[in-house]
Amino acid sequence: MASPARPVSGSEWLAWQLDALRDPLARALGPVPRPRVLGLEWEFRVLRDGAPFDFRTVIRTLTAGLPRLHPSDPNAVHLPCGVALTADGWEAELISPPIPLGPHAPRAAMLLLERGRDWLAAALAEHLPGARPEGFSTLLNLAAPDRAVVGTARRLASRHGAALLALADAPESAGILVRPRLGRLEVGTGFQDAPRAEASLAALVGLVEFSRRRRLLGSDLTTPVAPAREGFGFFILPQGAGVGRVVGVGRVVGPGRIEPGRKVGPGNSGRSGGAVEAVAPVIERLAARVLGRTPSHDDGAAAAVASSAVVDLGRRERPWGTAVPEVATWAAVAWRCRWTDGTDGPVLMIPRHYAQVFLEQLEYGALDRLVEDWRDRPENDSRSRDVRPFAGYANRRKVALTGTDSTHIRP
Repeated sequence: MASPARPVSGSEWLAWQLDALRDPLARALGPVPRPRVLGLEWEFRVLRDGAPFDFRTVIRTLTAGLPRLHPSDPNAVHLPCGVALTADGWEAELISPPIPLGPHAPRAAMLLLERGRDWLAAALAEHLPGARPEGFSTLLNLAAPDRAVVGTARRLASRHGAALLALADAPESAGILVRPRLGRLEVGTGFQDAPRAEASLAALVGLVEFSRRRRLLGSDLTTPVAPAREGFGFFILPQGAGVGRVVGVGRVVGPGRIEPGRKVGPGNSGRSGGAVEAVAPVIERLAARVLGRTPSHDDGAAAAVASSAVVDLGRRERPWGTAVPEVATWAAVAWRCRWTDGTDGPVLMIPRHYAQVFLEQLEYGALDRLVEDWRDRPENDSRSRDVRPFAGYANRRKVALTGTDSTHIRP
């Protein structure tokens, strides 16, 4: 039975899960808990002989032979270290895989991006003499329910913007952009290297939990925000310097254009700074509670966590043919079944948190009979082309939003 795209309401979501239980692949894999995850992205400006260079013009040369598995980004590739690389405008962008929350998660994300940065620097030096990457921006990602992510983003920006600037922003940053995404909250700041990015990730975890519990920092730090119309997200603009700087919250109204909201008055800036300093220990304790304990900088343990988060996207040979990797996104991974006669079979689209269980069962043969059964189905049977309910998991989830919450939400 074909499953609908993941819905928003609790009753519809329960129906979707029950439908999943009727799917033979879902039954074979069994229930897999969906963990809360975090992730990290780095954007680099590419400089050649000191001048900015358009990374889009060389990414194909640098990444020749690497798998391109993102369905909507033809430039995106997966590096051997498990990090995704793409071009965002002129800049190069490195993206960590989602990492389950735990004391080593922030450090694990950092280690993966450092490996990706080393790969990028070496590739530029080899193919583009005189070129080097320079830090441009950082994106902090934290999993959030689709139905709640817009409200979480608005509340974080309007009620806790000063704390976000103080605890998770980069020095000399132009501000913070808080964006609701499908399945996650994204916070964009100036470039943050380790250990600053690790601390910012942990602070974001604590701030979101603090915001969820509706403990306001005080009316001095609260200002109304509007959802973006042309762009999307909520922009927090720093003015002045230090924890007590004046904060304005506005909306993105177009590329490079910010429409300011009401600003906190200059007379309140010192009181705002005091409120942030007072609440910082609470946020730190909440982060430690959500992550399991105080974030750790143990590189050995973090490396193990990083390795477990990386999905091996290699081909798998089976008696019926070959499983060829076809899709890899933050939410899902997929393999195409290719029969021994060279023809294509179904696409096995798996939610990302199912990936390790799926690969284990695929490799020791537990799914062979199931796959061979699909091969024997008639060509006009839609089930012979893909495997539901996971087939549309990566890109067809939608959030039913109305009224002032009609913010664009992007994958």
